[in-house]
Amino acid sequence: MTIHELLNIRLDATGVTDMLKWLKENDDKGRKTGVYKTHSLISIRDLISTCAIRIDKPRVHIEKMRALAKSRSLYNMKELSERLGISRQTLYNWRDEGWLVMEGGKVHLPRTIELWELFIRII
Repeated sequence: MTIHELLNIRLDATGVTDMLKWLKENDDKGRKTGVYKTHSLISIRDLISTCAIRIDKPRVHIEKMRALAKSRSLYNMKELSERLGISRQTLYNWRDEGWLVMEGGKVHLPRTIELWELFIRII
């Protein structure tokens, strides 16, 4: 698991914008009233756990991927979608959202599993 793979997770832009706007407004209110309990800082954990695009039942998919990874590490999208029992479009969506670790056009299952498990620990 590299920091690059973690940072490649896509966040919902509207959610991020709303959260940052809320933080800024509360920070401004605190400064105006002299109450500094609020601040405009946010952790990466909070940002990711609040704004990351969610995958339905990730633990179920992790278990299936773990079983597949025992055979080999790399799968193409067609084969992986068939083995996981999901559409190829779902896999392409996951890839575009940063949830699949790709290597040479194929999904690297062990590293994808690491990414998903890290995300579950974060949230």
